[in-house]
Amino acid sequence: MPTGERVHGQKRPKSKSPSKSPCKRGKNEVTNEEILSTLLREFAESRAEQKKEFSAIKKHLGALDDRVTVLEKSAHSASSQITYLRNERDLILDEVRRPNLLIHGFPENETSREQLIDEVNKLIAETLGLSAKVDELYRLAKRSAEKIPPIKIKFQLLSDRNAVLKAAREKLRGQEVYVTEDLAPSTRLSRKKAYEKKTKSGGPIHNPPA
Repeated sequence: MPTGERVHGQKRPKSKSPSKSPCKRGKNEVTNEEILSTLLREFAESRAEQKKEFSAIKKHLGALDDRVTVLEKSAHSASSQITYLRNERDLILDEVRRPNLLIHGFPENETSREQLIDEVNKLIAETLGLSAKVDELYRLAKRSAEKIPPIKIKFQLLSDRNAVLKAAREKLRGQEVYVTEDLAPSTRLSRKKAYEKKTKSGGPIHNPPA
């Protein structure tokens, strides 16, 4: 039936087209703003947790640094004490060995200790032109197949020891057989370094230290 026609003498009203109602959001739907807000909150919480962990690690590292510093100071102190004790020990050794001399390069031809004593006394008397009272004399243990072990002499008198050392430095210079003091290892090493330094600098050279 055409719109606006009369029905039983009355005009029929026009039918209205259905109006568009706004779309309502469901209960489970989340907006972009809410998602962004959640992400920002989670990021802030994560950053705060990381800062907390970093602070704890930094504090722990600081404690470790303090411990390392204490240990380093303790080690340095212990090292200084060890060096001091070694120096004291070597000074005592040098004093104990002071009456001794070492003869290096002396041919190892002896068949007995008595023969060795006779040959060393002959060296002192004929080569050095001295008479010395020897308290003890023996050859040290062999440490190398290529090197002749030295002979250790202990003199009764320090004056005899000094006289033999002085004469040997003068009369045995540059020879295979030479005489040195019986020194502690550290003293011998420092003497050797001083000798090498003097050799390089062109200073006066005596028999090399053993």
